[in-house]
Amino acid sequence: MNKLTDQRFQSSTLNCKFNAMGLPFDEYIKQTQNTITRSRTDLNSANCTQVIAANSPCEHVPHTGKATCAIVLLHGFLDSPAVMSSLFEHYRNKNYLVRSLLLPGHGTRPGDLLHVQLEEWIKASKYTIDCCRRQADKVIVIGFSAGASLAILQAYCEQNCDALVLFAPAIRVKSKIAYYSHWIKLLSGRWQRARWANVGADNDYSKYQSFPFNAVHQIARLSQLTIKNYQRRPLGIPQFVIMTNDDEVIDPKSILQYFQAHQDPYNRMVVYSNQDLKFSDPRVSVTASAMMEKNILDYSHVCLPVAPEHNHYGESGNYTDFFYHQSSLGKHFTKNGDAELFFGANSLKHLKKYNLARLRYNPRFNALMTQVDCFIEKVVGLGTGTK
Repeated sequence: MNKLTDQRFQSSTLNCKFNAMGLPFDEYIKQTQNTITRSRTDLNSANCTQVIAANSPCEHVPHTGKATCAIVLLHGFLDSPAVMSSLFEHYRNKNYLVRSLLLPGHGTRPGDLLHVQLEEWIKASKYTIDCCRRQADKVIVIGFSAGASLAILQAYCEQNCDALVLFAPAIRVKSKIAYYSHWIKLLSGRWQRARWANVGADNDYSKYQSFPFNAVHQIARLSQLTIKNYQRRPLGIPQFVIMTNDDEVIDPKSILQYFQAHQDPYNRMVVYSNQDLKFSDPRVSVTASAMMEKNILDYSHVCLPVAPEHNHYGESGNYTDFFYHQSSLGKHFTKNGDAELFFGANSLKHLKKYNLARLRYNPRFNALMTQVDCFIEKVVGLGTGTK
């Protein structure tokens, strides 16, 4: 039973603000690891090393002087650097300068999202990009969901990156509750349960399942700022956008509209879908998402940046709570642990028909990265003046 008197629903007071401005990135990592150690309520001698590593920011710095290109990784809402670790390993193996941050309020306990503000996420993003900017000729920012929208804001407001790779950018959140979250937050007063949009088991050590209305409100603010900026003018840097047409969290049409508002010939988009989608724009490619030989129906929002080999969310990963997502549009479904398991987006049509687990990894991750690598190589070869 989830009791709101549990420590995890209280703020640790240690992880609501970004306090690393001016620190070298390795010192920021140590500072954050200390915060994680002091704030989490689930650490023990058996899991301590694993949990801290999954939630900690990380870096790979080649010993070759100034790097030609740096990669900055920005995770999504409720996530941690663990969701970006397939990308981190991919570019570390290519010997890029790579850095992955932890957004304030994340990686410790859900209660730390009670008071966090969007401005702190923006500060953390700017800090990480600026750290790379000093050590590399080009900076490519790769973001997932909310992290992708933070990357877009940095490109607009700071003009501190040379290209963006955007996994399911949070242009417009599907849930209408996001746009009423400010009023719900104000009306909740001192009634603790009313402060929480969702209360879950929180048994995934690298992702929250519980979150307060305050955090939802910050995501709504981020979405609104992103839309305001791109409707005013397009970005002048190359972008690679990845989306699933079955996204349960972000409106796919909003992502397509964002891409179509940017006419840079270097831009590329990959759409995963089972529909026979036709695009006149040659920059857009459609990849089938069903793989019935693996019982994969389509692609979920969360699977896109994760490789099949991921130690936690991958095909043989140690994350086993497949039945956490048992509801859609307010309807709840009983799961049969003995029935054949299918994987895909957490949709009403699937929950009605299948014994469903949300797909946690991208089965075509390696093929996708071949395309992304080609894009980045072109960006790096463009020389100056890509902004």
